[in-house]
Amino acid sequence: MRGQAITTANAGPAAAGRVLRDPVSVLALALALVSGILLGLGSLDLQVQLAICWALLAVAHVALLRTAGRIAARSTDRARRWIWGGIAAAGGLYAIGDALQLGLLASRPLTVAEGLGVSAQSALVLVGTAVPLVAVLLLTPTFGHRPRRPRARFLLDVSIVMIAATVLGVHLMLPASGPVAAGVWFGLLIGPGLFLSVVLGIATIVRSGRSPMSRWAAVVLAGAATLEAGAQAAAPVLVRADRVEWHLGLTLLASALLLLSAATESRRPASARPLGVAQQLPLITFLPYVALLATLAVLLRVLWAELSGVQPWVVVLGAVVSSVLVVWRQVIVIADNNRLVDVLDAKVDELNALLAERDRLTVALRHEASHDPLTRLANRVLLGQRLDAALGRLTERPGRLTLMIIDLDDFKLVNDELGHAAGDGVLTSVAGRIRSCVRDDDLVARLGGDEFAVLLEDLGGDEKELARRIGSALAAPIALAEGTVTVEASIGVATTRDPSGSAESLLRAADVAMYEVKRSRAVRAASTSLVGSPAPDRGPRVGHDAS
Repeated sequence: MRGQAITTANAGPAAAGRVLRDPVSVLALALALVSGILLGLGSLDLQVQLAICWALLAVAHVALLRTAGRIAARSTDRARRWIWGGIAAAGGLYAIGDALQLGLLASRPLTVAEGLGVSAQSALVLVGTAVPLVAVLLLTPTFGHRPRRPRARFLLDVSIVMIAATVLGVHLMLPASGPVAAGVWFGLLIGPGLFLSVVLGIATIVRSGRSPMSRWAAVVLAGAATLEAGAQAAAPVLVRADRVEWHLGLTLLASALLLLSAATESRRPASARPLGVAQQLPLITFLPYVALLATLAVLLRVLWAELSGVQPWVVVLGAVVSSVLVVWRQVIVIADNNRLVDVLDAKVDELNALLAERDRLTVALRHEASHDPLTRLANRVLLGQRLDAALGRLTERPGRLTLMIIDLDDFKLVNDELGHAAGDGVLTSVAGRIRSCVRDDDLVARLGGDEFAVLLEDLGGDEKELARRIGSALAAPIALAEGTVTVEASIGVATTRDPSGSAESLLRAADVAMYEVKRSRAVRAASTSLVGSPAPDRGPRVGHDAS
């Protein structure tokens, strides 16, 4: 959303810091250096300049095909895969055009017009440039909330930019009289406008809040398209001024930036999701309005020499001023909308934070409602729910369900003699010891006071043996700050395979078995005290009820 910080994957300085470790980036920088040299070396033979330029362009476009194709092939996101797949296809078509130019250069000397690109090569460039635009057009509905309006809006913006680029090109680049070659018309009508439309497409996807490329890659890519649009538009002027090397250098620099953009994006992980940040590019956002104002300026320039009298000029100036005011009003509306979106995004962030806090509190309250606050074990409510669920599973899959009730004998003496803090320490220690004796999936619960329960499904071993192991663990001395405490436990065990039983009946059976153990221990202690026998052994007593 607007206003949020861009992730480190987007950070331009961080990406630039690693550029020397990336061979593709090094190649892009080398091409940029060569393009700068070509800009300044007008003394080389034209055929040599053309050979150097087209050979380097071929290398750059093959590298672009491989790098962008690798991004598309490894990406798990559809938008990212389509956009970079379109850029890879463009690189492939560009490379075919480069090879065509190199083949012509090898066969015969080329004129200046042929050296800048024969008709077949120009057509390949324009088709290749149109491929990513088509990908953006197909993906535009995924960047908005409505399926039709974003696509229609994008088509209108592209139309405005291409018309303005054509008007400017015809007015500034063509001679006032004389024949004009078909290839020149083709380039002026489509070339600059198409590359500026690429810039507009980049702005569309970057500003969507679900950009399939990082901000730094998008900025570099937009720079490459803008530079190439300028090179295409300025070609006739540079040729007439005998500055062909400037055009070649600008074209090489644009290809270097395009390759650098792909190299930057390739450092993002293959599983990267679309960036959920609406990244604002103000200048590109207003590109259609700038194009309209430029068209109006050309209109005034043309009419300056044609109109005479006050009345026509009042009409023309009224139309122009009205158009400018409409554009100005629209810019103000866009700025207001952006501010409202910022406020809305802030409120949405605040609401999301509140909802996250609510969810956290809900989870915490649900846990508190189903767990004992002292031992952090399940309480009686959760035990009942798990018992009902386990009995329901017996209906679907036959098995055996075991419930143990564990009661600490004479626990009240601990509280009376050592205090309730010592009693809490004993209960916490007992809970940990029971937990250590059972499986991770088994449920240990505190029913209240000094009474615990263990729920086991499909126990592989003997229930009595497990109960004795739990009793032995509990009989070990417990070291407390108040002293060492030894407790005894009476354990009742109930098992069932009957899915028609109830949780209450199983609890009652285990409870009866436990109290039978307590009763037998009390009877044995009484009888031994009457006959003067030794005291009973200290250890677990286990009662079992099977149904």
